[in-house]
Amino acid sequence: MRKIKAPTTLVRVSKNAQKHMDKVKRNTDMSVREQVDEMIVLRKWILDNQKSTIGLGKLKSSYNRCLKEHKRDKVAFGHSCEVNDRGYCDTCGKIIEKDANLKPLRMTGTVRDITRLKSTEARLNLFAKCVESLTDALAIYDRNFNLVDLNPSFLSQFGGTREHYLNKSFSLVGYEESYIEEIKDTVRRTEHWQQEVKLRNSERKILPFEISIDEIKNEYNQVCNYVVVYSDLTERKKAESQLHNLSNRDRTTGLPNRNLFFTDLKKLAKSLSV
Repeated sequence: MRKIKAPTTLVRVSKNAQKHMDKVKRNTDMSVREQVDEMIVLRKWILDNQKSTIGLGKLKSSYNRCLKEHKRDKVAFGHSCEVNDRGYCDTCGKIIEKDANLKPLRMTGTVRDITRLKSTEARLNLFAKCVESLTDALAIYDRNFNLVDLNPSFLSQFGGTREHYLNKSFSLVGYEESYIEEIKDTVRRTEHWQQEVKLRNSERKILPFEISIDEIKNEYNQVCNYVVVYSDLTERKKAESQLHNLSNRDRTTGLPNRNLFFTDLKKLAKSLSV
């Protein structure tokens, strides 16, 4: 990289200041822009310290502080701010001209309305929190049915770590591959599939789950992902069993009541007639 030659200084400098200036000139590891910054600050620093008689160490510290302030002012700035209650704007700018004392003279910048961007960002954050807080296990697969993401409830239900499931193909433990392919074909054809299955949870217990699969399409109406929701039916099955017992058995003895007797009688008569 081409090294920029330092301009000749017409002011008188002290011996220590001259030593430090020579040391800066010999620095060959600096880029062209860095050397330009060095020369700008060096000129002001020499003017401020030309009659100084303090040691080289203090002069070097003073120079480094001056250079740091120059680079801080030179860096472009930008931030987002709220405009009353109506929306948000994004500002970005930088200093483009300074005087001999390195004071800013001119600045340039832009102001951009980002209200819609902030609104979309808030909606995405809301949906993300909803997915994370969902009690049902949820998994997101790509168009080839490879897992790309899941929520914390999935790990609570089935155990393991997130890395263990990522990029794995959709499957149901205990079911044959032909059944899995049938499910995929049904989803591709009807855009939805829902059914009750038996799966093992994190404690290796076989529990009833209702699985619901829906496809997600992008703005071009092309399938990009599939969402699979695993709903634990254990509590629902317990409630259904309790309701069945209350309607068909005596609460005190637990023996079948009249309702269950006539139900079983109808089943028996139907089987005999066949």
